[in-house]
Amino acid sequence: MTDYALIQSFERLFKPIRSRISNLIQRGIIHRVVESGLQVSLGEEDTQENIHHSQHFGFASRPPTSSEVLILFPNGERRTGFGVSSASVKGCPVALKDGESAQYNDEGSSIALRNGGKLEIKNRENELISTICELADKVDSMSAYLVNTGTCPSGACTFLRPKVELSSVIKKLQSFRN
Repeated sequence: MTDYALIQSFERLFKPIRSRISNLIQRGIIHRVVESGLQVSLGEEDTQENIHHSQHFGFASRPPTSSEVLILFPNGERRTGFGVSSASVKGCPVALKDGESAQYNDEGSSIALRNGGKLEIKNRENELISTICELADKVDSMSAYLVNTGTCPSGACTFLRPKVELSSVIKKLQSFRN
């Protein structure tokens, strides 16, 4: 047997193994997300249906169309795939430093866990932050009038407290529930 024939024999022998190894992990583009899974293209003519969208406990997401996804195929077989990571082509809208993390959506809302124990909550117009700050200011102004209830030397005491209008702030906060 010649060297060339020997090499070709080894190539035929290892071709299925090489194919399975190269198919273990694939990068794809999400075309559609449904309850049963993801529809993903892995190349120009290779579209996979019902790729299981594996997610971390306590977190759920529905990646937008055209997001990239990393897919694992156990044993290198394309029958059953698991999407284990997805990322929007827009990228994370939150600038992060080492050790920080964020959760965000494609409309600009985000929650960032910052270094130093700080929490940052934002939406498109920062409405939630300004509403919470307004509420905090009003509650703070009320604290000057809080008293320790007790008995006065002459008997029961009655304190008049100024009315602080919170209905507009409460209405704004309730709008964030929807």
